[in-house]
Formats: sequence, C-alpha cells, structure tokens
Amino acid sequence: MNKIKMILIQADDSENHGTYFNSAPLGIHRIRKWLESEFRDGVEVSCFDPNLYTDAREALNGLLEAVRFDIVGYSPLHDTLSRDIGHMLDAGDILPQALHIAGGQQAGLSRELLFRHVPHLSLIARGEGEKPLTELLEKVHGYGIDAIGRDPRQYLSRVRGFYIRDGEKSFFTGYSEPFTVEEFTRATLAVDFTDVGLDMYWDQLKAHYSAEQLGDPVLLGKILTIKPYTSNYCPMGCAFCSTTTFHRDGNGRTAKVIAIRKHDLAAYVRNLLLKNPQARKVMFKDDLFFLRGGSRSDLLEDLQALEDVRNEIHALDGRGVTYHGKARVDTWVDPRTLTVDTRLLEATRRAGFTGVSMGVETFDPDELEAYNKKLGPRGAEVNRLALHACRRYGMNVVSYIILSGLYSTVKSLTQNVRWITRSLSDGHVMRINDRLFSLPGTKIDLDLQESGEGITLETDSPVVGHEHIRVRRVVSVFPRDPEAREVMDEFERSLASSRREWQKRLGVSHWIPEVEGPHKMWLLNRILAGRAHLPAGESERIEETLEGMLLGYSGSHRSVSNEQTTA
Repeated sequence: MNKIKMILIQADDSENHGTYFNSAPLGIHRIRKWLESEFRDGVEVSCFDPNLYTDAREALNGLLEAVRFDIVGYSPLHDTLSRDIGHMLDAGDILPQALHIAGGQQAGLSRELLFRHVPHLSLIARGEGEKPLTELLEKVHGYGIDAIGRDPRQYLSRVRGFYIRDGEKSFFTGYSEPFTVEEFTRATLAVDFTDVGLDMYWDQLKAHYSAEQLGDPVLLGKILTIKPYTSNYCPMGCAFCSTTTFHRDGNGRTAKVIAIRKHDLAAYVRNLLLKNPQARKVMFKDDLFFLRGGSRSDLLEDLQALEDVRNEIHALDGRGVTYHGKARVDTWVDPRTLTVDTRLLEATRRAGFTGVSMGVETFDPDELEAYNKKLGPRGAEVNRLALHACRRYGMNVVSYIILSGLYSTVKSLTQNVRWITRSLSDGHVMRINDRLFSLPGTKIDLDLQESGEGITLETDSPVVGHEHIRVRRVVSVFPRDPEAREVMDEFERSLASSRREWQKRLGVSHWIPEVEGPHKMWLLNRILAGRAHLPAGESERIEETLEGMLLGYSGSHRSVSNEQTTA
C-alpha cells in the first residue's frame, strides 16, 4: 500500500495570534489521529496552524513546495475567509495535481462561495469529516489520486458525506452516519495533546507577560492550560450560533448529544495530565460542558470523576489542577421556579471548577426569546441569579453580552444598561460584544434575508496574495428597530474618542475588561439619557456608579484581568 501524504490546514486568524483563544486546532488533529489509526502506514497526515507563524503564507507555501502532498484539506471560518481562500489558491498553484478538499461549519454551510472562488476545490465534507475521509482514502488507495482528481463524481458518488463540485455548484452524495458513542469516545481519547505543539501555544501566551508576572502561579496556571473536547455539540439552536444547524445539516436529522462519561472521562483527563506534566488547568472546549446528554445524576457522577482525578494528581505530584467549562445560565437556575441548584453548584466547585463561561447575551426577555435562549419570561432574572450563584460558590464567571443585534430595541438597550451596571457593581467581569455578525445557517442569517437594506455592514475584502479577488461577508448586524439603530450608530461613532479621553483621565495604558465594561455602559447610558430614553434621575445614578468603578482604576498599572487569573 502506497503512503498517501495529506495536510490539513486550520483557519488563519494570524492577525490575532497569541491571544488566549489561540489553541491547538483539535478538529483537524482528531481527524489526523483517526485516519492514522485506520490506515497505519498507508497515510501520513500533517496539521498546519497558520496562527503559530508571523508570516503564515510564507511558512505554509514553503511546506507545500517541500513535501508535495497528495491531498490538501482546509477548514475555513467566516471571519478569516480572505486569508483562508488565499491559502487555498496558493496551494492550488503549488500543487495542481493534488486533491483539494474543505470541511467544517463555514465550508459545509456556504459551499457555493468556496466553489466559486476556489476553482481547484473538488470536495467539501458535510458534517463531521472522519468517516467520509476514511472512505475517500480507501478510494484513493484503490484508484489513485490522478483518476479521482480527473473525475471525482465517478469514483466518489457513493461515498456519503461529500459535496462534489459540479461547476460552481455541487452534487451531494448523501448523509454520512454520525459517530456512535463508542466511535466518539475512541476519536476523543486519541487526542492526548502530546503531538499538537502545546509548548508553542504556551510560549505565545507567555510572550505577552513580564518575567515578574510569570512568577505569579495563578497567572501561570491560566497559561498552562489543556483545552479538550469531551462532547459532540450543543443542540439548543440559539439564533446567532451555527453549531446546531451544522450538526443537523450534516446528519440530515437532529443529532444526539453524546459525551465521554464517568470512568472514560476520568481516564481521559488523567491521561492528559500525566502526559502533559506542566499543565495546571483543563479548560473544556465543549460547546456546553454541562449539557452532556443523560440525566442530572450522570452529570454529578462526571463531576465526581473529575474531583477524583484532581485529588489523584495532587497526591502524585502536588499540582493543584483546576477546571473551567461552558454552561448555560439555566444549568444553575430553573427558569420556571427560579430555584438555584445548590447541589450541582457544590459538586462543580468541589470537583475543582474555579470558573465557568456563560452566554448571558442580554437582560431583555423579548430579546432573549428572539435569540431562542429558551429561558421564558423571567430570563433576565435567571441571568442575574446564575451570575450571583456562581460567584457565591467561589467560581469566577466569564460572561458574554451581545449589546445589540438584529432584534434589539431601545427597551432592550436600556434594560442592558440597568442590569449590566448592576452586575458590574456586584463584581462580575463582563465581555461586551457591541454587535453581532451573521454566520451561515443561523436563524439570524435567515431573518436577514427578510429584512430591508441597511441592516448589515458588509466588507469586500481582498484575498491575501490574490488581491484581484474579493470576498464579501457580513461583519456586523444592526438593529431592525430604527431608534435602536440610531442609538448604536452614535455609540459606535463615539466609542474610540471616549475611550481615549477616559484612558487619559485615568492614566492607564492597559484597557482591561474591568475598565472596558463600565466604560461602554457609561457611554451608552449617556447616549440613551441624551435621547430621553432613560429618566434623568436614574441615568444620573447609573453614571455615578459607573464613574466610581472607572475612577477606582486611576493610575492602575494592571495589564491582566481578574478573569484571566481566576477563570
């Protein structure tokens, strides 16, 4: 059996490389491990992450010239398309005889765009890639790259899980079978982080801090993090998220939530920590770690398994390993009764979770409903109770807010100013996204098609290295409500200059989230009051509260947020 040489290329977000969100691309590494297990010496799979390089184009093109791969795979994203398509076109020029394929959410849900811009792209995987790629490699071993490249439809029309090029459109080969629990467990356990270049990601993060800062064991513990997936996806279908749509689209039906559980979970995390002895934190990258399928009792057993592993590692080498995961607010609070699940909170904290990330999104019930958050009419109170409960149990919360979007109104903006200010006063650090952008396959994407003009901001970006080609994409979604749109337009126009004035007033050089959140609310409060959307007395009290928070950072030299050292 001849060895097939294959390379899988991650989306290129190299403009932001070195941020805390930059981590090993587990999707392509999981495919690599799966294929190597299936074919042994019959395949050699390389993974390339552009985000590790100062000049990703030069590094990748040099590798393509040197190795001459048989199959080149791409995993593009919505907000990195101009660079991703540039890599695809470069690879097509360097390796015209190779078989070029793409996969992942952006590729599967906007295939016409890629087939239009990348003429040598032959295939796009629909849904998870392991099983279709396994069958593809079997065909390559049987018929050869040249034959399949000349007429992929002849050889691959019965290989389920692919779109095959047909001009600028495509032919769908049928739905691939999703992973069983056993297959998912096998695929997940194979990724042990020993061969994903973990040190390179950690070194990128360390470069942002001084030697003195790196002497802080809490900060160092935040950096020396392993970020595994242990479940397949989130089924909740929020209006702004494409994850649920991607899995339904890939399977042709609603996919079952599956996860590695109990003893398998313990064995996996234990193995990760033993094989990576520098690691101090496990940050689960699951869409929702606490939504794992099964019952609440199963979840409590998972948490007990993680607590046992943490205790074992501490007894073995003294490491105080901690955990972090993503949760919904209704993980902790019943939206119908507003009852807080104290038993689950206690078990989570006892297991070693020092922080959780939660998509709070908005404090307006109507907007929460439009986002399909499924929290009911008291969603804002559920948000507040969940934030308070997690803090009460000693967990730092990284909470995410969508300040405005397609469904925002003046009412929702004023509600957010009130509730976010209250949450900031309680000591929460909030990540405030000023606006949404529209991802392919989301409810917002569909709703935009029924909205009038002027609701989105689109860019027409030149493709890197091929500037004569331009890619249009939505980068911001405005409120449909005219008054809310006017408020946010003024907010956007004023934000940069207001920040400069406050930075000068406070004498700070680092704009950490503890300053950014109160500043954004201070500015939005002023704009709403100036347009008489907030009563004068209330607005004055909010402004006084927010100014007090901001002035508390006068002369501060802090460059690291509490969320970066606690969560």
